[in-house]
Formats: sequence, C-alpha cells, structure tokens
Amino acid sequence: MLKQNNKKNPNSLYYGAFGERKDHPAVHAGPTGEELRSVAGKVRQAAVALKSLENQLLDTSITSPMDGTVLNRYVEKGAYVQPGTPLFQVVGRSTLKVETEVDGLRP
Repeated sequence: MLKQNNKKNPNSLYYGAFGERKDHPAVHAGPTGEELRSVAGKVRQAAVALKSLENQLLDTSITSPMDGTVLNRYVEKGAYVQPGTPLFQVVGRSTLKVETEVDGLRP
C-alpha cells in the first residue's frame, strides 16, 4: 500500500510499506505501443469513413420531376430524411389555377 507524501510534491512521491519513497504509479503508466497503433488505425478508418460521407453529401442533390412552384415544404434545411420521404409539394405550371374575386367594375 502506498501512502502519499505530503511534505514535498504531493502529486509525485509516495511512501511504500517500509517507508521507502516511490513515484506515483500513474507517472509511469501510459499507452503501450500496441495500444497506440490500434488507436491510430481506428483514427485512419474514421478519417476514410468521414471522407466517404463528405463525398456522398457533395453528390446529393434534390430535383423535382417537373417544373412548377413549391406549394408546401415538409422538412427543414439540414433535417435527416429517409429515401422516399416527401420533401415538398410542387404544383406544375400547367395545372396552376388562380381564383380571385372582382370587387366591381369601374366605368
């Protein structure tokens, strides 16, 4: 069992069971070479996956099957959607109908 040395630097020196000074075990602890290589490999894999997703995003575009006017928008910018999810209601120009009332005729 190690007891903390409060006389000097309480974070670096400890006393052993027989009063001998010892460094704190955490001072010498650190990742092994194998652990570092494993983590570096995971970082490389994540970077490749990120680049792939960024390329997919750049290739993503939304097009309407017809010319027209957007009548309703069902999702907000930046929202995540599944394929086939309706995004907009588009009214074609050939089917656009305007109704209005005339208040009266002026002579």
